Amino acid sequence: NCSNSSTPSRIFNAYVKSGSKVVFRPVVAIEVANVKNGKSKKALAILDPGSDTTCVVKGLANDLEFDCQSDDIEMSTVMKRSEMTRMESCNIKLQSIYDKDFSTSAKAIVVQQIPLDVSLTPSQVDIDAYPHLRDVIIHEISPTPSEVEVLIGSDLAYTRTPEEDSVRRSGINQPTGYRTIWGWT
Repeated sequence: NCSNSSTPSRIFNAYVKSGSKVVFRPVVAIEVANVKNGKSKKALAILDPGSDTTCVVKGLANDLEFDCQSDDIEMSTVMKRSEMTRMESCNIKLQSIYDKDFSTSAKAIVVQQIPLDVSLTPSQVDIDAYPHLRDVIIHEISPTPSEVEVLIGSDLAYTRTPEEDSVRRSGINQPTGYRTIWGWT
């Protein structure tokens, strides 16, 4: 289990709520697995090109009983310059719900939380309101999780690349959609 008390309280992932403007985050439903014990769980993951490392929340790491180890890592955020810190990490397997034939592994940093408002995750009802996205199918988890539990960083950038002919461009104040190996976002 992940029990190191030096786990940071949050990863800084800025987002803005401004009046009535709606900003959907690139969040997908995935399956996270511990290959050593066979435990797995469906979870929400944000595709974050601003982070260089994949992260998993401590609660999920504990639920799946990952073997965590302490590592010295260099951490920089939009709030703070580079500093060395001791954190836990674990090896996780990520399985696409959209493409059952795709999975990948990553060494993930364990964090207390990923501060992202789950209400900014688009539902199928939200997407269907936009004519240019009507053919888009969002994979949802029921019941909707209370938090985003995985951050897919640039260490897995190849998994965030839009698939050929999948980009749905938008107008002003409308969401743009694209399909990755993880599904539509």
